Amino acid sequence: MQKVAETTYNTLKEKAEALEAVKVAAIAELDTFYQNIDKSKYSQETYTSITRIYNEGKEAINAQTTVEGVYAKLGEVKLAINAFSPKSSGGDNSNILIGSIIIGSSVAAVVVIMVVTLVIIKKRKNKVK
Repeated sequence: MQKVAETTYNTLKEKAEALEAVKVAAIAELDTFYQNIDKSKYSQETYTSITRIYNEGKEAINAQTTVEGVYAKLGEVKLAINAFSPKSSGGDNSNILIGSIIIGSSVAAVVVIMVVTLVIIKKRKNKVK
């Protein structure tokens, strides 16, 4: 019985360490994402909001209890930050940074719509089961 308890303890410890490593990596990714934002393209008020979301996002990532939750929260924070429009110098030529990929804002809107649609479909499938 002691061997089973020891194995269970070690498994739980490994999972906790893996979750912590994922959190550290996610926060590092969020840090890089935030640092790549060009502050000059946003009003002071907007940039303050972005910074608040970034800081709250780090706290929310650390509060997650599953690897899936960490990745989901990281994605949510990035989408929330990307929802802010940069100051425009005429015309919509803004780009949005997702991970390490820069895409046009119109493409980003399509991506957001697709993600939301997939989430709705998944929820409906879960209700049917």
